[in-house]
Amino acid sequence: MLRLSVIAFAFSTINAAAEICVLVIDGTVHMEGHCTFEAQTGGDFVASDPETGAFAHLFIEHDGTGTGFWNAYERHAHTPLGRLVRTGGCWSNRRAILCAWRP
Repeated sequence: MLRLSVIAFAFSTINAAAEICVLVIDGTVHMEGHCTFEAQTGGDFVASDPETGAFAHLFIEHDGTGTGFWNAYERHAHTPLGRLVRTGGCWSNRRAILCAWRP
């Protein structure tokens, strides 16, 4: 089970380009702090940390869940995070959590 402490004042609406993001996978923090957020059609988004080079892409599914991928510090987001469920500004499952919110 994924264990982490995230101060959660995540907002459910995210519209700005400069955000705060968190990406934790299997208990390892890959993104935490200021990030770039790119909203796409249908609610899909990309969150990226220009300092570390980590980024994640979330695709919204018809049932309201999301499917996530991250780049594992490579050029393309090809590493699956699995099916994610939304709670506020975070999407998570037992393995990963991806959050983005406006400070």
